[in-house]
Amino acid sequence: MYESVFIVESRPVNEQAVRREMERRRLVDAVVIYRVSSDEFFAVAYSSYELTEFGPIRIEFYARSNRERITPDEVTARLSGDERPDQVFYLLSQNSQVSFASLGRELSSYRKIVNRLHTDAAIQFLVSIRDMMALKYYMPSSSEINSPSFNRRLLRKLVQSPEEIQIYLRGHQILTDLEAAAITSSKPRLQVRFTARNGYRSDVDFQFGTVEDLGARAAVLIGKNGIGKTYFLRQIATLMLGPSHDLLSYYDDAPFRASRLLCFFTGPRASRAFPRQTSQRRLHGYKIFNLQSDTRTASISVINAIVDLITSDQFIAGQKRFEIFRNSIKSARKEQPLYVWHEKFGPIDLMLLEIHEREANVIVEYCDNQGYRYKHSIQDFAFSLDSARGIFSSEAGDLSSGEEAYIRFCVFSSLYIENGSAVLMDEPEVYLHPQYIDALMGALHRLLEMTGSVAFISTHSAYIVRCAEEQLVYLMRASLHSHPSGSDVEFTKPRMRTYGADVGMISLFVFGEDEMVTTEDRARAYARRISGGDSADQVVRALETITSSDLISRIVNSYAPHP
Repeated sequence: MYESVFIVESRPVNEQAVRREMERRRLVDAVVIYRVSSDEFFAVAYSSYELTEFGPIRIEFYARSNRERITPDEVTARLSGDERPDQVFYLLSQNSQVSFASLGRELSSYRKIVNRLHTDAAIQFLVSIRDMMALKYYMPSSSEINSPSFNRRLLRKLVQSPEEIQIYLRGHQILTDLEAAAITSSKPRLQVRFTARNGYRSDVDFQFGTVEDLGARAAVLIGKNGIGKTYFLRQIATLMLGPSHDLLSYYDDAPFRASRLLCFFTGPRASRAFPRQTSQRRLHGYKIFNLQSDTRTASISVINAIVDLITSDQFIAGQKRFEIFRNSIKSARKEQPLYVWHEKFGPIDLMLLEIHEREANVIVEYCDNQGYRYKHSIQDFAFSLDSARGIFSSEAGDLSSGEEAYIRFCVFSSLYIENGSAVLMDEPEVYLHPQYIDALMGALHRLLEMTGSVAFISTHSAYIVRCAEEQLVYLMRASLHSHPSGSDVEFTKPRMRTYGADVGMISLFVFGEDEMVTTEDRARAYARRISGGDSADQVVRALETITSSDLISRIVNSYAPHP
């Protein structure tokens, strides 16, 4: 099956021409590869009754005789001698001068091909296009895998992004239906070298739990302003973006390596926590999002992202990305509507949108405020949305800053997360009411559990700390004693169970007992001014009608003699 593989120069590929060529050659099935950019291709599997597209993929061509590299521009010239002069389809057979190896660029492409062709046919298709992951597990004796030097050369060309690393190492889990089981059993670990302000370094170990544990996939960094939380977050991001380990010496218990890196901040300026987002890094799965409404031309429009969610045919843990987004919205907003503005029909509630796939077309069914229902293609629907009005609850611009921040997180995280991602968040509590902080952490945990991903969060909020297990809460503070590494910053763990704890107790035992020192000093000065004295009894009388009993107890206890 899929023994005949052709490469064509034309784009898009004419299906009728392919069928005629198959009939001429008396083929039941075939694979046609076409080029879409300088380093990207698509492969289409044709059978007697359907076609299935796979891509984007990278392809490395080489001469069969001496394994010399051949550029894509040279391929058809090399093959033209084997075919008639007017040939459009160039056959890549066992006898051709040219051979090749390939690798898909997105995990979702492999899920799609398995879903469309089913496992056995998908494996045969991938082997036919010399997919390196499929060859590794199903044809290990092939020259692309069996020759170490040749294998290394191919991998250097084909594996260039973190997601492609995950495809080569773990893509077979998709083909064997073991992806969900692998996510359930994984317990990622990571060691990050922190460089303190005095230049000394110390290693910080992160050991995450399984996705079935409670709050064990998100590490929380806390500490006073200036201690280095933002800088440490940047070091984690830099590590994730760094060069990969040698794929030939990979072992099962290797440190965590993210397939994608999604970073979130809130504010008018880009966060210093994250390295610069270059075009190359974006292509490799590195994305930075502002949870505050961002009007810069380089920012990704929320409306465009929502359209991408609606049109996406990708599944994560058995759910389409748009459904993951809607479930996250419902967890915080319940049955409240969330509108976009249609230029002809006015407000359209995204929560009531229905999406139908009809062969190659996607149909959107929706209703206006009068209850009239409409059906249009996704292209017509998307073209009619007014991106300037954004998203709203009842009228344009009525969402609070906190509501908008939460919705933006749900949109971008649902659209871009992939299995094995790393999510970095720099003080996400900005603008958020405690209810929305809890909802945001709930949405984050669900995504991490669905995808086997991990998160690193820098925060000053006790409401975020109470959504993480204490073994993943890292308190950064100035070293009280000489640290073995010489660092002036040390990392400690809380002395209490943090998940679901009272925020007051977290403030006292996690953030430290001096978090109210200014308020306490002001109350003490007020008591002296009112009572004319500073004794415990005078403080009580002056403050008992205007301050909390907790604050009075703190001040009174400070008078008690210390052993």
